[in-house]
Amino acid sequence: MPDQQVLETLRDNGAYTPPEEQDMSRALMALSNRRKFKISPEGVFLLKKNPLELSALSDLYDESSKGSEPQIVALCMAIEYAIALLDHDTGHGLKDKEVIAVLEKLGFKPEGTQSGLTQHIQAFLQLELSLDSYSRSDIRQALRRCLRSAQRHHKLDGERGFLNFIHHLIH
Repeated sequence: MPDQQVLETLRDNGAYTPPEEQDMSRALMALSNRRKFKISPEGVFLLKKNPLELSALSDLYDESSKGSEPQIVALCMAIEYAIALLDHDTGHGLKDKEVIAVLEKLGFKPEGTQSGLTQHIQAFLQLELSLDSYSRSDIRQALRRCLRSAQRHHKLDGERGFLNFIHHLIH
């Protein structure tokens, strides 16, 4: 369920404009203006302002929502962007096997306190869910879809096949 405080604060600070297409990640639309804010597991940080805390994933689920195919694609885009950004920020130190293990774990239980890549993906999901309505089932479906993609690219293209495939998202 969208968090109205997050929506209003981001809009008021010129950091968010809703996408026109349903298959575009709302979190990525906000992040496209990275000069205005950054996201971390501790919340959304509007530059030169106090952090804007994001609600826990479990508090953001809208179980009355049934995600459409374009919305699931948007969630996948947010997940892949989170992975690609962390890989880029760590000097391309991730390997597909690490990503696959994290996606497997999150596919069963997306919420909970984690660290590293898991926490990074959760932060992006928190922002996405703060900006649009998704159910827990939608999140799990998108995570499993990303997992299958990671497994496929890893098998076909080697230890960084999936990471190389999603690398274009941040450039």
